[in-house]
Amino acid sequence: MTRLMLLAALLLALPARAMDRAQCLPYPANAKYTEECGSCHVAYSPSLLPARSWRKIMTDLERHFDSDASVEEPVRLALEQHLVEHASDNEDATCRMGMMNRMLEGEAPLRITETPYFRRIHRPLGAQAWKHAKVGSPANCGACHAKAAAGRYVSSEVRLPSPLKLADRRMGGCM
Repeated sequence: MTRLMLLAALLLALPARAMDRAQCLPYPANAKYTEECGSCHVAYSPSLLPARSWRKIMTDLERHFDSDASVEEPVRLALEQHLVEHASDNEDATCRMGMMNRMLEGEAPLRITETPYFRRIHRPLGAQAWKHAKVGSPANCGACHAKAAAGRYVSSEVRLPSPLKLADRRMGGCM
């Protein structure tokens, strides 16, 4: 009887999980976030980092990865609120994408590329991917994720620049 109940629970969870992925991207649009942050780099989906990371990033915009990204305090507060509300560790976030998997409690990576999830999901590419002329850096999401600017990182939409190939096709997840 216990096995039957477990099987029923698993079967009921499958459509919900598929629906979660279908609804998870793109993330909720925020014109001010896209304008301010997207003027220098892709306006990354807030669900790619936990709230504690976004708070830390937004606290020191004068030294934002070697650039001065300062904004007026009301704008900074509004941007931080948007990022925190849609962060990967917020239960109400549109898509949590598994970014918190394997992340230690209290860990606050400042770069999406430093998260255990990013490293795991991109491991099949190998180090040569980041050296490719059309990629250049792990932060250049748009090189392979054509819809990155819209917050879409669905693995079925990945298009690797030639001659890159996956060492392993099992990337899975929203990314």
